[in-house]
Amino acid sequence: MALLTEMSELCDMLIALFIEEAEGLQVEEAGIFYGDQERIPTSPAICVEPDDKKSDLYGAGRMTEVDFVVYILCYHSELRAIQSNRRDADRLAERVTTLLNSNANFYGRAIHCFVSANSSGYATKQNNTFRANRITFNLKSQERLPNNP
Repeated sequence: MALLTEMSELCDMLIALFIEEAEGLQVEEAGIFYGDQERIPTSPAICVEPDDKKSDLYGAGRMTEVDFVVYILCYHSELRAIQSNRRDADRLAERVTTLLNSNANFYGRAIHCFVSANSSGYATKQNNTFRANRITFNLKSQERLPNNP
């Protein structure tokens, strides 16, 4: 299987992974999205937000290392104590982090991948405050650029 070279393909694979593991993550399939959302229809929710793709030339034959950064945004808001929502958001982020770190080469599609950060905070959506975590997922791949004729 070829290594990943497109951001949209990586994000689609992450969405598919989260849908497949929705029960273990304790998230409804309807709460998993491509990109951050203005409206969060269900809680908890996971949004896969593409961030950055960089390539560095590193060898003969126009070989490049490709580095992807994707944010996984975890939202939680229910009608109960703020500390309960905060704890549940943190626990969801830990489950997502464990899942992402469980496969070092992203199912054969990467050289390696890992979660480099899990930032805790909040976000306002639809005039509601959600407890939120932003997980930074890094993936390294490689690609050979076409040669000129």
